[in-house]
Amino acid sequence: MMGMNIVLVGSLMTGISALRKRLLAAWLAWLFVLVAPSAVAMSLTLLPTTPSGALWGFSLMMIALGCSLRFGRPSYLATA
Repeated sequence: MMGMNIVLVGSLMTGISALRKRLLAAWLAWLFVLVAPSAVAMSLTLLPTTPSGALWGFSLMMIALGCSLRFGRPSYLATA
């Protein structure tokens, strides 16, 4: 449980930093920010018996980040 909390807090901090410094596209930075609250909501409602079930959102967000970096479309990444 402690490792999952560290991942969620780290994701939140990364999202806030990406929004402030405009490192990623806004939609991707917001996904980083919203992972922790959505994980709490999912663990209380949809997946109450699965402690690590809240990491589904984080996993999907990391896939979106990887795809955006792999294909390198300018619309996915923030313009400097």
